[in-house]
Amino acid sequence: MVTSSKVVDELVVAVGWLGRPRLAPDWKITEGALGLTLPDDYKRLGETIPVGSYGGVVDLQPPSPQTCVDLRVMFARALDILRSIRKLPYPVYPDVPGLLPWARCRAEGAGMLFWLTDGGDPNDWPVVPSAINNDRWEEFDVGAVEFLLALVTDELPSEILRRRDYKPKFASDEDLFFE
Repeated sequence: MVTSSKVVDELVVAVGWLGRPRLAPDWKITEGALGLTLPDDYKRLGETIPVGSYGGVVDLQPPSPQTCVDLRVMFARALDILRSIRKLPYPVYPDVPGLLPWARCRAEGAGMLFWLTDGGDPNDWPVVPSAINNDRWEEFDVGAVEFLLALVTDELPSEILRRRDYKPKFASDEDLFFE
């Protein structure tokens, strides 16, 4: 298994990011609100690269005290929609196992990126992209950062998500919060 530091460093190189984010997540508040520990790679990513878009198709905004401290609040509408679907292939958080959203997708037909939480190690939670409109789901046995790295390096074997070649591998949205 790749360490969270190593895979975050690989993503930083792949997207050409220089610098530090100005909005620092407060993981104790976020995890306390959720009642669970989040994966180490995701937390390290939020401390290393600011909010932004990966490959023009994934928008990632880790929760922060300046924006929102709880993924359930950030993705409340998505969780409500999931709970209304009758033949959902997975339970929804706070059920365990359950889908917990961590990023939005801009790709046509794609919806969200989820972890499939369970009672075990959060570093082992698979990533589950959805195309809810088409009732399509995929499951990848990698962490969030490995998933993003595969996306931006065009190595993600997904039918739902593909990087847009004409978009940068990463574009920071952090300046939107400071204008």
